[in-house]
Amino acid sequence: MPPMEDALLHHLHNKVVHLPIVLAPVALMLLLMERRRPGAGAGAPWLIAAAALAGWIAFFAGRAQAGAFDDGPKEWLVGIHENWGTAAAIALSAWAALALWPPARRRLWLAGLVATAVVFAAAFYGGLVAHG
Repeated sequence: MPPMEDALLHHLHNKVVHLPIVLAPVALMLLLMERRRPGAGAGAPWLIAAAALAGWIAFFAGRAQAGAFDDGPKEWLVGIHENWGTAAAIALSAWAALALWPPARRRLWLAGLVATAVVFAAAFYGGLVAHG
């Protein structure tokens, strides 16, 4: 087994990327539950902020790993994944910004629907890169 620091930091993208994939749909579900049960979405802004932060960490960690695919058969696929990943980080950040704006809170779930869909698209292409 490698030293713990190496195990945690080597291929950081592959580890951090799971956070926005999980946090975004959970936050969206809480916001949807809020429509029927007031107070259910109280934690959603924190989850959205965490998803946005993790999205940017994944973005920069992914950029650092992308060179391993240069001139390889998956280079074009990594490019598509990178474009969707960039869009996901931006969409999550916009969602987090809207969560801070009280007039937007009533329809915050709509922004979450878009952001989560973009995250899932990025995840789909990332899965193709990693697993074929």
